[in-house]
Amino acid sequence: MGVLRRFFRRLAGLAGAAAIVIMGGVCYYQNEIPDSFYVTQGRSLTLPNMDLLRGAELLDYGRTSLANESIGASRSLELRLFGIIPVKTTRVSVISQQQVTPGGTAFGIKLFTKGVIVVDLNTIPTRNGGVCPAKEAGLEKGDVILSINGQEVNSNEEVSALIAGSGGRTLTLRFLRGGAEKTALLTPAAASEDGVYRGGLWVRDSSAGIGTVTYYDEETGAFAGLGHGICDVDTGEIMPLNTGEVCPVHINSILRGRTGAPGELRGSFASTQASGSLLLNNEAGIFGVLNQRPNNLTRLPVTLKQDVHTGPASILCTLDDGGIREYAVSIDRVDLNPETLTKNMMLTVTDPALLAKTGGIVQGMSGSPILQDGCLIGAVTHVFVNNPAKGYGIFAENMLKYSDELVS
Repeated sequence: MGVLRRFFRRLAGLAGAAAIVIMGGVCYYQNEIPDSFYVTQGRSLTLPNMDLLRGAELLDYGRTSLANESIGASRSLELRLFGIIPVKTTRVSVISQQQVTPGGTAFGIKLFTKGVIVVDLNTIPTRNGGVCPAKEAGLEKGDVILSINGQEVNSNEEVSALIAGSGGRTLTLRFLRGGAEKTALLTPAAASEDGVYRGGLWVRDSSAGIGTVTYYDEETGAFAGLGHGICDVDTGEIMPLNTGEVCPVHINSILRGRTGAPGELRGSFASTQASGSLLLNNEAGIFGVLNQRPNNLTRLPVTLKQDVHTGPASILCTLDDGGIREYAVSIDRVDLNPETLTKNMMLTVTDPALLAKTGGIVQGMSGSPILQDGCLIGAVTHVFVNNPAKGYGIFAENMLKYSDELVS
């Protein structure tokens, strides 16, 4: 009897361990599998590193019969662990092969905000002591002020003029916080040194910098760059776009990256004449239209996210006035997790020439197109602060949906 008890205890323990492993696998796949996939007409959907998943529409461990469907066809696909345990239902849609012209050109960015961003609060010395009207009104760093007493504001000067001209009367501010619109009542205070009414807040209305074009669509004139949004340097929040321009730049010098200190491309605007317009700034990059076609018109197919793989690749970027150059990198990891919009792949710079010149990835290279197997797979987005030779990239597919929407 004792032997049987020990046997069944061990059996129960193994069963419990197996259940934990299976539930862990289910949770892992639920988090890693996107809610939807696109597949190019004539090709199969392959789920990399997910051979344990099977579904009613899956054949040969991950290849779906949608390959023979027409453009626009779409269906739900239930994925099951070992073909038995339901994991997730995703949607697969058939699209035509997209082609774009990869970028690599450095460009200047001038962005003017919609509203103004509160970047700091400060105390105003008054005859009755220090006060901060903005804090008392409930405003916080990162809020975006849209209007004051019903008048839209898009510049620092407009905000200062309305507050200074208030005569101390309470103002109604309409602002955004975390995407939600709110209101606040701000009563300006007269500064003791000059009697001017102030609100106790610092605001920002613009930004400028250098980035890299990821791709250009010659059929629509649309372009995309950076692979991540332009954020305010003080709040870290994405700056709401009112208007923006693209300008040509000269790269004057390079500050090499080193451990703990990311490098940067240092340049200057080459002309006051805009070469394009910005229409959208969001977490996937900046998007707009160019006034004229770039010199490079070699179009390449766009690889969909599930077909990106580890191994050799290359990036295109401009480090001086010599133009676009191609440099070798290695894709170390691919992540299909839908929550990681701008960190879909991890890459390492392997090209000796690029390492010698920049130390790896530097600021200003954001948006550099990543090529693999003769296709555009994505763009460089971030650098590892503790290792400038390594960084992250975004899938080209995640950027294309926004540029396509702009011109659709």
